[in-house]
Amino acid sequence: MIQSLKNLFQINPDKSLIEDIDYCQNCGACCSYFRVIFDLRKNMHVPHEYIFQYENGEVAMKGAEIIFGKCEALKGTVGHNCSCEIYEDRPDVCRKFSIWNQDGTQNSECIKAREHNGLVGKIDLNRIWQSNQSSNYLLSIFLLFQY
Repeated sequence: MIQSLKNLFQINPDKSLIEDIDYCQNCGACCSYFRVIFDLRKNMHVPHEYIFQYENGEVAMKGAEIIFGKCEALKGTVGHNCSCEIYEDRPDVCRKFSIWNQDGTQNSECIKAREHNGLVGKIDLNRIWQSNQSSNYLLSIFLLFQY
């Protein structure tokens, strides 16, 4: 129960990321910045209506067949409440893209995409932490009454 509340409030005492929180939610910048080309043989699960085929046989996500094009699977407004309509069936190139590098720093490509879309490029974990301070207070009160 306590861990569920910590996840609900996106809290870690050391201000680190919680693994199962999706920090991409409400962003969508990468879906409207990169050209999304992929190998169809490895991505047969991608719904056909979202696939664009170039004359040379390559395939891409519709809308994202050109750089700075918005992928048609992205629903909502970039930087606000948006999501991928085919999230479970998205191409492998989308699955592999991460906002974080192996060393824990933010991916520079993510920063470029965010800045291009008028969002703050670098994700500020301190700001996320501070915006959750009232949630932290409520969680503290809850934990106090648990013991």
